[in-house]
Amino acid sequence: ILMIDPAASSGMSGAGFNPYVFRTSRGSFDDAFIIMKYLLDSGVGTKVALLGVDNAFGQFAGMAINYKVPMLGGEVVKEVYAPLDTTDFTPYIQDVMNSDAEILYLVWSGVGYVQLFDQLQELGAMDQMTVATGFGDNVSFGAVFSSAVPGSVGLSVYHYTLADTEINDWLVERHMADNGGVPPDLFTAGGFSSAVALAAALEKTGGDATGDVMITALEGLTFEGPKGTYYIRPEDHVCEQ
Repeated sequence: ILMIDPAASSGMSGAGFNPYVFRTSRGSFDDAFIIMKYLLDSGVGTKVALLGVDNAFGQFAGMAINYKVPMLGGEVVKEVYAPLDTTDFTPYIQDVMNSDAEILYLVWSGVGYVQLFDQLQELGAMDQMTVATGFGDNVSFGAVFSSAVPGSVGLSVYHYTLADTEINDWLVERHMADNGGVPPDLFTAGGFSSAVALAAALEKTGGDATGDVMITALEGLTFEGPKGTYYIRPEDHVCEQ
């Protein structure tokens, strides 16, 4: 069994489905569905642009908004993808600003996050449109949002202060005790959820880790993790949470 976290590409549980692969991570479609519904329902606009990293993470986000935004009464007016090692985002940002978009959905990962936000502010994109993105790990979150970015909207996958569950309390306390007071991150919570799911499946199988036996134990599994109740859908091995 391969248990995936935190990769978000929906292809692993969609077109690239393999019966021996499961995920406790959310997918790109989950992110886009939630944040686009919030934005389009809030009345900030209907014209959506995407600035994404040019890999599976960004491209599946593009597929997701093209699927969902029209259902919600919006329109995707621009998609721009930049290489992962980009440090000068000026041409990509200007391309989006020229599109008349009212909402900019950022899908990025890696060290360029800070430069991207700095340049969005310098070029006036934050004043022209509502910028929405996922709040990342603790380090990038602090670097990008240490001085509040006006007009930005964020989707939080996990933050150690938000989940009011007994398991999360235990995880935070144990992690900080073992790591010099450093709190757990979204990646920590994801790995922890994977471990809980695999342990629960092994309890059901009596310790038999054979792939086909574990598949039966994991499909339809409900378990408690840092964010609350998790459920692994039998049909595609996606973990609802």
